[in-house]
Amino acid sequence: MQTRYYILSLLAVIVLNVGLLGSRCRRDLSSDHRYTISPTTREMLRGWHTEKTTFSVDNYLCGELNAGFSALSQSTADMLRELGQYVAIEVRQQDPTEMEAAEQRALHDLLERYGYHPIEIHESTGKGEKRQTIAYPYLRVSNGTRSTLVALVDNNPMRTGQENLNSSEQSLEYNIVRAMAQLQSPKRSKVAFIEGHGELPELNTASLEFALSRYCDVYYGRLSSADNCLDEFDCIILADPQTPFTDADKYIIDQYIMRGGRVLWLLSGVQMSEQVLSQQGFTPVIARDLRLQDMLFRYGVRVNNDLLQDVSCLPIRVDMSTDPTRHDYHPMPWTYAPLLSCSADSYISRGVTQVSAVFASTIDLVGEGEGQHRQILLTSSSTAKTTGTPAKVDLEDMTPLIETFNRSNLPVGVAIDGRFESLFAHRLTPQEVESSRPTAKEGESRQVIIGSGSIARNETQSGRPLPLGFDRYTQMQFGNCDLLTNAVLYLTDSQNLLQLRQKDLQIRLLSKKSIKQSLTTIQTLSIALPLLVLLLTAMCFYIARKQIYSKPYNNRL
Repeated sequence: MQTRYYILSLLAVIVLNVGLLGSRCRRDLSSDHRYTISPTTREMLRGWHTEKTTFSVDNYLCGELNAGFSALSQSTADMLRELGQYVAIEVRQQDPTEMEAAEQRALHDLLERYGYHPIEIHESTGKGEKRQTIAYPYLRVSNGTRSTLVALVDNNPMRTGQENLNSSEQSLEYNIVRAMAQLQSPKRSKVAFIEGHGELPELNTASLEFALSRYCDVYYGRLSSADNCLDEFDCIILADPQTPFTDADKYIIDQYIMRGGRVLWLLSGVQMSEQVLSQQGFTPVIARDLRLQDMLFRYGVRVNNDLLQDVSCLPIRVDMSTDPTRHDYHPMPWTYAPLLSCSADSYISRGVTQVSAVFASTIDLVGEGEGQHRQILLTSSSTAKTTGTPAKVDLEDMTPLIETFNRSNLPVGVAIDGRFESLFAHRLTPQEVESSRPTAKEGESRQVIIGSGSIARNETQSGRPLPLGFDRYTQMQFGNCDLLTNAVLYLTDSQNLLQLRQKDLQIRLLSKKSIKQSLTTIQTLSIALPLLVLLLTAMCFYIARKQIYSKPYNNRL
């Protein structure tokens, strides 16, 4: 009788295992859903699976790593395993420290082409010893015909190492899936910097151009007289224009937007001369008239002709010497160079550190915004103020009254998507335009408007561009490049992949002080507790066996 029960139980287990073979029964019990991929990703991966697409991934983040990078490596493996449930992914672990010299040189050349470098990790072992290791936090993703490189680490010096690793873990799904989508796309997006209105020269946008070139093809050019001259581009960038736009230019851009084109506006609302300021110590500031206010107002935005001042700002070197024969430079807060905060409510600016700007202007959203979705991207700090134009900027006025900085979170950058009404809906086509089609009255599009052109300008040294957002005086790297890159990806994103950046993982850190104080207790429990559990289990098993086998055989059936 007992043997029959054993056989039936064994058959039930075998049938259950065979029935569940090949099925997936998974449930993410984490509070932040870190092991769950988004519905957008699942739908996209299923489409590629239907097309019988196979991806191969070379993971260079392996080998001897510290605890933080080991956790990121494990999270990367988990993410690739989860993505592999929906599409075929072949993962190869490639430890660069075990490669031959020729393979290492090839890997370094590949990283150099993308502007990436190995990361040196300096840490203390806790016993006064210093340890240095090199990590390669990159993936090489290929679909058989094309390949691309994925950076796994957000290495921002403005954040702590743990914050960078946590941000990197949050972005894993987005970075990997975007690389796959880029490989599957039949063509790269085209982005154009518009010239002809005193925009930033190519040397001062070289850093942004290099960052964008990883995802799309970048062009420079002037507007022609043909109303379809922008049709081949997925997005255009107006980087700090200085001179007014003609009606023909406005018509071409307006019709480009009405037919689905996307625009990144980087506009300064004021006009001043930094050269006069450096030579004479002061400069007048007047409103800048680009003749775009009526156009932007129709779209639901107004770039104000004011000057933003913020207590949270960059310093400037000021000569404090009264002797004209000698100089005595001291750092002083320069409230006209605000450090702008990125909104956590938008997936465009989420996770981006402060953005540096100079002589920025505020932005107002106008109208009801019916049929539009509006997002605030950039704001001032909680201690800011605005100065109307005309005004005067004087280097001698370096100690402003703090109590006058009584305004907070003033918008400087916004993103709008939805339906826009044409400025030329009830106007004649300008005579200078060579029109080949009727004027579009309304259309759906996306636009990003930022009230500062300086956030796209990289400094130069010895005729070579420095990284965008890098301040030479403070040696600090700000988030200008990350924000503008995300903005362009948002504008050119037809699959809404940027929404994958909404994942928010909580940082759960161990207290090193508590661990050090309780080290003996933790070690004792780690050794004794498993032994105690094992002993109790053995005792329970022994008592149960004794109870069963102490009865007569017939009573046990």
